[in-house]
Amino acid sequence: SAQTVLARAGPSAPSPAEAMARFSALALLLNIVATGALEVQRQEPRPNLTEWQDQQKAAAAEKQVVAARQKKTAAVSKVLEMLEGLQAKVLAEGETEAKTYEKFACFC
Repeated sequence: SAQTVLARAGPSAPSPAEAMARFSALALLLNIVATGALEVQRQEPRPNLTEWQDQQKAAAAEKQVVAARQKKTAAVSKVLEMLEGLQAKVLAEGETEAKTYEKFACFC
């Protein structure tokens, strides 16, 4: 019979909408794979052990330089803070003395 012949022939051809959906899915998948491959190529190569150790030593040396610089400037900063505090204290005392002088100058 005709139905037996069709059953033996396998599935029928997909409709145009199904074919377009399959094609779109395949195109999307290929785009994702191609983008991932390009991203892998853009990455810089990883350093070998010796290069990595050299980079770590350079970073440690840079940290030591920064720490030494901060240590030197910390003392200067502390002196500047103390001088600014002293300046504010002297100005406050001067204003207080000026008020006291004006108060007692009237009695003379």
